[in-house]
Amino acid sequence: MLALIILANPSPTSLSHAMASAAEQVLVNRGYECALHDLCAEHFDPVQPTGEDGNTTSSSLLVEQHCSELARADLILVFHPNWWGQPPAVLKGWIDRVFRLGTAYAYPPRRWIRRGPCWSSASPARDSRQHVQHTGRARGCAVR
Repeated sequence: MLALIILANPSPTSLSHAMASAAEQVLVNRGYECALHDLCAEHFDPVQPTGEDGNTTSSSLLVEQHCSELARADLILVFHPNWWGQPPAVLKGWIDRVFRLGTAYAYPPRRWIRRGPCWSSASPARDSRQHVQHTGRARGCAVR
């Protein structure tokens, strides 16, 4: 079993580092294979060069390694400080680049039943509510 341990703290003497190290020791003793990544020490580039829909591959070997390990991981542990109510930017960038379509998630196939064109009208909301209450669907729109 693979445990992916992500560390996002620039200080090597931080509590985050101590907790990640302790977790790794416990998991190894329990038979896990561990992949520990210190994002700051690896100089992980958090900048996503494409939009979300274009984020399916990367020219960065480090990003591809992280994606491969994420796809195989049975357990994911993330250690980071809380800066102004948020994790460090390097962790947000890691999520943006590694939790990508085809690696961390997939869209289900679309199964639309077409009921006619979908439009918006200026008819009173009362008429639209009555139609939905009577038929169970919005007037003229595709439904799943």
